[in-house]
Amino acid sequence: MLGRNKIMTPRPTGLDVLGHRSRLARFTGRAPMAAAVAAACMSGVSCGGAPAAPQAPASSSAPVAGAVIPASPDLGPVPAPPGLIVTGTLTKLGGSLATVHGWIQLPMPQSDQVTEIVSGQPLGAIIDLDQPIHVAVSVAGAGVRLTPLIAISAGIRDVDAAKAALAARYKLTPGDNGALVIQSLGHPPRASDAPDDDRGSDDEDPRACEIAPSYGAPAMRLVCGWDAKSLAALGPWLTRGATRDRPPAADAHVELRMDPLKPTITEERKLLSLLIGTALGGRPGAGIAGARDLVTAVASDLADFGIDLDSASLDVALSDPGVAATLTLKLSGETSALARLATANADRNGPPPAAFWQMPSDADFAVFDRGIDPNVLARGRDLALKVVSDGLAEDGVKDADRHAFVDALGKLLSPAPTVYASGVDPDAVRKALAAVKALPDTADKTQAREATRIATQALVGWHVIEADESAAARLDAMKGLVAAWGRPSVTAAYKKAPDRFLQFHSVPLPKNTTLAKDAQHFTIDVPVVEPVAGDRAPSKKPAGPPRPLVIHVFVVPDGARSWIGIGGDPGLVTQKLSAALASTGGGLRARPELAAFKDAIVGAGGFLTARGVAETGERMSAFTGGDAGGFANGTDIFESAAQVPHQGTTAIPFSLTAPAAVQGTQASVVATLQMPRATVDDLLVVALKHGL
Repeated sequence: MLGRNKIMTPRPTGLDVLGHRSRLARFTGRAPMAAAVAAACMSGVSCGGAPAAPQAPASSSAPVAGAVIPASPDLGPVPAPPGLIVTGTLTKLGGSLATVHGWIQLPMPQSDQVTEIVSGQPLGAIIDLDQPIHVAVSVAGAGVRLTPLIAISAGIRDVDAAKAALAARYKLTPGDNGALVIQSLGHPPRASDAPDDDRGSDDEDPRACEIAPSYGAPAMRLVCGWDAKSLAALGPWLTRGATRDRPPAADAHVELRMDPLKPTITEERKLLSLLIGTALGGRPGAGIAGARDLVTAVASDLADFGIDLDSASLDVALSDPGVAATLTLKLSGETSALARLATANADRNGPPPAAFWQMPSDADFAVFDRGIDPNVLARGRDLALKVVSDGLAEDGVKDADRHAFVDALGKLLSPAPTVYASGVDPDAVRKALAAVKALPDTADKTQAREATRIATQALVGWHVIEADESAAARLDAMKGLVAAWGRPSVTAAYKKAPDRFLQFHSVPLPKNTTLAKDAQHFTIDVPVVEPVAGDRAPSKKPAGPPRPLVIHVFVVPDGARSWIGIGGDPGLVTQKLSAALASTGGGLRARPELAAFKDAIVGAGGFLTARGVAETGERMSAFTGGDAGGFANGTDIFESAAQVPHQGTTAIPFSLTAPAAVQGTQASVVATLQMPRATVDDLLVVALKHGL
């Protein structure tokens, strides 16, 4: 079998970036479909020039004894293996690589590199990159005895040339139904002083390959299993079953079939409560019960969703405008909350609501939904609030005050249709992060803490929320939080732990605000997480209480609707709120990347940006405490965004839609994502700058 008793052969110069073959084999053995795509694309940095027509394998006059293919092999249909769970097709890899080359102008892998990825051996330029490549994964057994079987097949461009090229290094022996089994002739000696990663082992790559007759075109395919059992189980279907289907229109198609996995999910689900209880049960604290209930509910719901799900298919299309991905889920039930959420509001699909288009045009993230099932929301809300309630009880807050706070907090959550958008003032963020980065070694802990607070305040940015319900409930909730948190037992509980004490205030509207007079302003004082100060000197002057991070919240009634603005800079937040409420500016309608959304029929949807992803990461780091080094990395991210062609602000639209149910058909959910070419260009520049 391939992978055993290999002979020593010169290492192909085109595979430098792929690394040693032993590492390649271990990598591709873990995830065949991902490895085939990722390794092929990444190898482009050292595979030669731009894509060219694959070169024919070098001819050989060596005889191929016994390697005669029968004239009439059985090409009749073969049913899918009973344990088949994943199938994948790369429709025309050559064309896909040419598209990627047009984007990034870097060399792309050729047939010989792709052949080595498939087989784990340098077999030469055998594979025809213009023919579909099929992947299959099946399972045998269940539970802890679940065993995966993996195989891949690719069309051969010239069978005679391939046989001649293989004859010099490998022995071809007759197999079943006219197949030619590729057997190795030796094993390269391993240097005793080679690094452990490069030595491999005798059973490191048990890959088994054959050249087999195939239904349709091409007439012969290279079929490789990750071991002999995989080849025997999946090879016939890969050559006489998968090849009968019409190739997908997308560049790549992957399908997951859940039926073979459901017995395992059912079996393992019974162990979830025990495992979670064991993991959390040994930890002290009264709040552990609520956390255990929440984690158990989430894990159980994921298992229930696995039972509800029949299949999932992913299609990826590459074109000059960018990347389009479509995920389709087929559901046979709605036992899980996830399934109920995904399939809800199928009768309310349509274009994005008007409030979505009113959101500020410089948003880095925006999303809209048609509302949430009140029962599902109530269940999740109660579990989350129990964690909060248990934590307050553990901290010593009296029952009456604890219930008052939790009840008010619960009123902030609503099942009403909602639109949300967020962003930052990039100039303010860059300035604040640069100040942290520029802190001298002589700066003391107080200076470092204050610089961190200012940077975190800037990173909070702005957030605007519109809900299709009256503002009365939200105003009552905010007032309830202020009242409950001001009670004596709360102050007493956190007197000895000021770093955990939030403060809620109702304050006047800022002067010269453009918000309506019935708008109300609240603030939340959040203790700043102490940054990692390293060897910084103590403060030169007696340090008073650290200044908190102030989060401003504005609630604005708008008839049957309500608007909420949240952020660290009250001027920035009121500016964005006023712009959204006025709806006289361009708003999101001014962004050309969202043009297709205007007439789309979708359920929920929105967009994100590359810069927005970086903002989220930096924001999370800031709220969990960051040192100057961490914020310095944040500065680099924002500086990079300012230097790339499109500043990382191009919208990447996505949607989630449950088509209206048709009698007699399965419920389904369709998710889409469109990555524009501008985002691809930005990511490439960032990758090249950082040497990726």
